[in-house]
Amino acid sequence: MVNKEIALDTEEKIWKAATKVFERDGYAGARMQVIADEAGINKALLHYYFRSKEKLFGKIFIEKYNKFFSTLAILADQDMEFFEKIDTVIDSYMEMLLENPEMPSMLINTITHHPELIDKLNMEGAQKIRGVLQSEAEKGNIIAVESLQILTSVVGLCIMPFLAKPIAMHIFKLDMEFYQEVLNKRGPFVKKAIRAILKP
Repeated sequence: MVNKEIALDTEEKIWKAATKVFERDGYAGARMQVIADEAGINKALLHYYFRSKEKLFGKIFIEKYNKFFSTLAILADQDMEFFEKIDTVIDSYMEMLLENPEMPSMLINTITHHPELIDKLNMEGAQKIRGVLQSEAEKGNIIAVESLQILTSVVGLCIMPFLAKPIAMHIFKLDMEFYQEVLNKRGPFVKKAIRAILKP
């Protein structure tokens, strides 16, 4: 029992350390030794739990996104007003982004260099939300437009400030505290923008 608890504790340490290093250094720049040092363990133990950097990164990437998509699947089946559902989707996505601000760039880099990981993502939630959008359009509750346009608009409005952070901060001479406040207020802005776009 103790050994099992130690194992779980070690995996948790590795998970947190690897997430931090991958977000900071990216997949290409991350090193297993750095991850081991961050977790406070030796490299041999890290390789015992995760035999390669690719396997470790894939596990983190897949679990983070599948957790979000699972939330979408549950939400799509909830009996609530349409825009309340959209607001909850945006809240959930923004919460994940604020907790993991490097995730958008991490996602783009990952998909570019490891497209095979897409097949391991559970996309049921995204498909269900797409079905909800199609149904609402058919009822005339929102504008008649391909649901993919709406989904990509929501995602784009949410992630763009995170992707643009280095450029925006440089161009407009902004400090980190100010820009963080911009990110914190992004959710309410996206909700208003999506409502303005979708209302017939």
